[in-house]
Amino acid sequence: MTSVADGGAGFDVVQHDGLRGAVRAAIQASSAGAQAAIDFDAIAATLYPQGFDHAWRTVTCVENHDIVKVGTDQRIPFLADSTDRRSWYARSRSRFATGILLTAPGIPQLFMGAGISGRLPMDLGSDAFRESSLVGRFE
Repeated sequence: MTSVADGGAGFDVVQHDGLRGAVRAAIQASSAGAQAAIDFDAIAATLYPQGFDHAWRTVTCVENHDIVKVGTDQRIPFLADSTDRRSWYARSRSRFATGILLTAPGIPQLFMGAGISGRLPMDLGSDAFRESSLVGRFE
């Protein structure tokens, strides 16, 4: 972050993808089973990103619209268990990702069902997306 005095734009916080990459890599590695090597040090290293005077100046996420739109990358449940996005493994690893996100320093950004094991790809034009939308379900 660059201050206005030093030619910066004057933003107080910015999106930071370090935690997202580390958590997604750990979840994908864990899908290999009990003998998988999971790099928790990579997650720890992103909690206080370099270049920021305070960790709260970062907006962190584990998924966002740029990552999970159709044709790009997969949602967390799929990374955890590509054969069954509702399996115990997919749900528990989604909870892990959400827990890390919500307790990490910074401003957490939840994306479209990520906190409740969102499993559909982001295709706003699909019938499956419209039929499964949470809109109106909690009214």
